[in-house]
Amino acid sequence: MKQKMIEKKLDEEKNNKNQNIKRILRKRPLLIAGPCAIEDKESLYEIGKAVKESGAHVLRGMAFKPRTKPESFQGLGELGLQILAEVKRTLSIPVVSEIVDTKHIDLFYKYDVDILQIGSRNMDNYELLKEVGKTDKFVLLKRGYASTLEEFLGAIAYLRNAGNNNIILCERGIKAYASSTRNILDLGIVNILKTLDETKDLTIIVDPSHAAGRRDLVIPFGLAALAANADGLIVEVHNKPETALSDKDQQITLEDFKSLAVKTNRLISTSKLLNKF
Repeated sequence: MKQKMIEKKLDEEKNNKNQNIKRILRKRPLLIAGPCAIEDKESLYEIGKAVKESGAHVLRGMAFKPRTKPESFQGLGELGLQILAEVKRTLSIPVVSEIVDTKHIDLFYKYDVDILQIGSRNMDNYELLKEVGKTDKFVLLKRGYASTLEEFLGAIAYLRNAGNNNIILCERGIKAYASSTRNILDLGIVNILKTLDETKDLTIIVDPSHAAGRRDLVIPFGLAALAANADGLIVEVHNKPETALSDKDQQITLEDFKSLAVKTNRLISTSKLLNKF
């Protein structure tokens, strides 16, 4: 009897937590912000506190970083998740972090990560999709950097077929021959996803940081995404971007994010006004 009561209480707590995350994900515009990678507790706390005060709803911080070159910073691993959990508790903010291997799922539960990100490099990692789909966690699925709409929909289907419907979709740009930006931001797909029966009810956000690859273009790309009907943004923000251990060229400053948050609210207010005519 006592065990059943404990289990019932745990189920109620989990349900309440999931409802709270759902409520947060309905914010418009939804703002997710934080460093590319977790480097230490002090900097993550400083960044997290600043972005929350500026209007961020979710703190991003990656503990595992799949990188093109093996000598590049790969993240702090479990220590990074531990730091993320500590900062989450201190700031009372939901967190998202990238999962790169099925064997890490237990770690993401251990450190109470609210949203599991499946990154662009793993969008077509079908075993990872199936295993993450079996969890009761929210999933942020990024479009592959060379993926078609059909391939993106296939990845979504893998998650859903495994039982998970708590999915956030993210357009982050696709590879092209242009060298002026890191990727080509495909805002058309945002509106296409909003018209399809299988995706029209999902939260659809844009990552202007990876699309631009340049700090000076992150804010205009982000505003363009919101003007093109995206539900929100996920942005890389650092307290000292020039010394960041990964993606330093595309991480904006704390002041830049504050400016972006103000501009997004103005843009949404203007859009609501125009829609009345």
